[in-house]
Amino acid sequence: MHLLNRGALALLTTLMVAFPLMLGGNRPWALGLVSLLLWAALLVVAMVGVVFAPRVLPGPVWAQVRGAPGAVWPLALLLLLALIPAAQLAGVLTTVDPFLTSNYLVRTLLCVAAFALTLVAVPREELARKILLAAVVAGLVQAFLAIALKSLNLRWTLFYSAVEVGPRAAGTFANPDHLAGFMELSLAAGLGLLVANLGDEGRKVSRWQDRLLAVLRFMLSPKMMLRLLMVVMVVALVMTHSRMGNAAFFITLLLVGLFTAWRSLKLRRPALWVVASMVVVDIVVLGQLVGLDRVVDRLQDTDYSIQADPDAPPGSAAAASAVAGPRPQNYREESLQARLRTPRVSLELVEQQPWWGWGGGVFDRVFPRVRTPEIYWGKFDYAHNDYVQQAVEVGLVGMLLWVGVGLLAGWRAVRLLRDDQPRLSRGVAVCTLVALGCLGLHSLVDFNLQMPANAMLFTVLLALPYTVPVRPSARQRGRSDAATLPEQPDDAPGDDEAHDGAAEAAPAAKEVPHAH
Repeated sequence: MHLLNRGALALLTTLMVAFPLMLGGNRPWALGLVSLLLWAALLVVAMVGVVFAPRVLPGPVWAQVRGAPGAVWPLALLLLLALIPAAQLAGVLTTVDPFLTSNYLVRTLLCVAAFALTLVAVPREELARKILLAAVVAGLVQAFLAIALKSLNLRWTLFYSAVEVGPRAAGTFANPDHLAGFMELSLAAGLGLLVANLGDEGRKVSRWQDRLLAVLRFMLSPKMMLRLLMVVMVVALVMTHSRMGNAAFFITLLLVGLFTAWRSLKLRRPALWVVASMVVVDIVVLGQLVGLDRVVDRLQDTDYSIQADPDAPPGSAAAASAVAGPRPQNYREESLQARLRTPRVSLELVEQQPWWGWGGGVFDRVFPRVRTPEIYWGKFDYAHNDYVQQAVEVGLVGMLLWVGVGLLAGWRAVRLLRDDQPRLSRGVAVCTLVALGCLGLHSLVDFNLQMPANAMLFTVLLALPYTVPVRPSARQRGRSDAATLPEQPDDAPGDDEAHDGAAEAAPAAKEVPHAH
């Protein structure tokens, strides 16, 4: 691996761990700093790869990006998505707040740089294991911080921002739901590593001594250590008390586990064992000790919403207080219907600007135009639905580009899950599918992808399937071999002549003595 690849890998893995510590990247200085570092690294790689490659490298470094099969398409979709806020800032399209749109543009360019740098940092498929390991380390750092701060109930200051620990674990994120989203991504990387380290089903042992020896070997192996570290991350996820965060992870775990068992015969037994152990140990046993009952209580306590005074005329002070008044003392968790009320009302904004949106990052500026008295107290900076917010800000075109990146990565992951692929490739596939499922469900009622740290890690995990090749199946190899067979020349003897020649040569061949 060339020095440039090593530097790109070191920078990317370091930022994967450090970026969440900067308040989840939800500060302009943190977003600008990390974006500048990523783009500076890409600029150096491009200069060396294009200008100095004939003398110092066997080939341009950018050939890795071009050579990654299919990677050009999701990268092109991300670039097209970045062009929309750029056009809004240039005046070609509409934006109601250029400053917020510029912030959205920087966040999009951060994802573009993270995707491209992942392709550059992993020139060999075995290095994808280091990216997965960095994601697990980042999750462990957040998990230990969240558990310690929640247990000690400290008030502390990070980067001149006062942070008060509430009843839910949040780590260095401002919102516990954002920590839950980050834990989902880190657990996805952990599952990918676990699958990559699991051996294929070998010979079956019948004696109980051999089975006991196999169990002891597993308990003393690095796989067991990884499994225990994943328990810590599950504990942190449960302590966030995030309803959709916990539900999305375990629903995705079951669905991806069953799909893996159906798709890969070699992973059928290991996949089912991993799913069963996480459900039994992590949910039933440990979940009861660290507050899973509170998550259940939040799920059950979901029938509260503030209603306007029916006798108050529209636009009166009483109706306005119901819309944006202070949080009442008898507050209870809003229901799923109440949570979906904001994105449902926001669809009116999509109808007014359907194709290119109102401007990247301007949701809180345009939402008051359609806000109704049904919406409960508080100021809405986000739609609590990433799909609707994307459609409001960059239109249906931008939302489809955004979704298309995930669909392309998911399709490649499905192809990597075949039995004829290496174990590491199947582990990367499981990681990407779990990440897509978790945030795909969680984004229906939350805004995890509006947090730069979560968006960057999610983008890196989507780029990973393009760092490992999809090996052709046996059928495809047979077709390619048949296609490469030399064709017969026009003056070649016909079938009858060739048959007669072979028949005449056969007796002569029998008379030739064997060489000793």
